[in-house]
Amino acid sequence: MQNNRIEQINELINSTIKEKKAKSKPYKKPKSIVDFEKEYFEYKYLGRNIPQYMRVYDKFSDKKANDLQKLTVKFFEMKGAFATRINSTGVYRADVKKFVRNTQKSGLGDVQVILNGKTIYLEIKIGNDKPSEIQLKRQSEIRKAGGVYEFVHSFDEVLQVYSDNCCVYET
Repeated sequence: MQNNRIEQINELINSTIKEKKAKSKPYKKPKSIVDFEKEYFEYKYLGRNIPQYMRVYDKFSDKKANDLQKLTVKFFEMKGAFATRINSTGVYRADVKKFVRNTQKSGLGDVQVILNGKTIYLEIKIGNDKPSEIQLKRQSEIRKAGGVYEFVHSFDEVLQVYSDNCCVYET
């Protein structure tokens, strides 16, 4: 009786896993990323005397948040902006054997960019990821102060933020 019940549970688990796998579509890299990879390859080796056979072709993706963060930083750096990923998690202190909160405000975007004197925060959201209340609060504060804070879900949205802010100058 017990073995029969275990077999039923295992069948249910396996069928659920198969259904989830069947529903997910394979990732197709957007044309904008393919174009960026080519542009970045040229930029990376511009003016460098490295033989063609030794050059490495970087591959980018916007499938996962971590991938989109990396791509976003590289894109803005290539455009002459300052760009960095922001880590708001604490730091492990071995001397006290615990994580200690850092002094950074929570809710800031995953990527900070300074472009033409304008500060831009980009919070990467992939899939069903939704903004937290503190992120919405920070967005409001940063916008009130004249900065830009956007939630982006793809590289195309990053390009739109760049387009909206690349050539905006105060008069």
